[in-house]
Amino acid sequence: ESEADIFASYLLMPLDDFRAQLAPGNELDVEVLRHCRDRYGVSSMAAALKWIEIAPRRTVVVAVRDGHLLWARSNDRALKSRCYFAASKQTIAVPPESLLAKSEECGQSGQWTTHARIWFPNEPHDMPMSETAICIDNPAFPYVLGILQMPEAEFHWTSSSEEDEAMFPLTGMQW
Repeated sequence: ESEADIFASYLLMPLDDFRAQLAPGNELDVEVLRHCRDRYGVSSMAAALKWIEIAPRRTVVVAVRDGHLLWARSNDRALKSRCYFAASKQTIAVPPESLLAKSEECGQSGQWTTHARIWFPNEPHDMPMSETAICIDNPAFPYVLGILQMPEAEFHWTSSSEEDEAMFPLTGMQW
């Protein structure tokens, strides 16, 4: 099923054409995501998940409902720097000071720059992060789609003996 989903995403949203929609600089905002969603006839979630494949920065896409993460997916850059959430294994609350929490309360989409430590406590104190919230008004299942974008970070590649330690998820709390 996963392979079929990947194949469908490349069929519906050819990567070269998708990249062309984002130029210049491959920056994503609410309007660009809506444009891609409408152009390809896909959901906002599908467009966001396609975008993280080519995102130039460390990026995590999350779905939020009732103040908690429903699921999360990180691009390779984010995974390598340990910026991911194991939302399927544990309940993860949305930080109350985040745009996603505020968007869920008021039902407004938006984008702002904040500190990465709100979501990722192991990031440097001065690390900026762009947080995008898109309210999905599905009558059967409303939720907030979030896109967390951080600058590149220095990280080291793990050896196989360090691999297990590197796979511990960030939970939003200091370890």
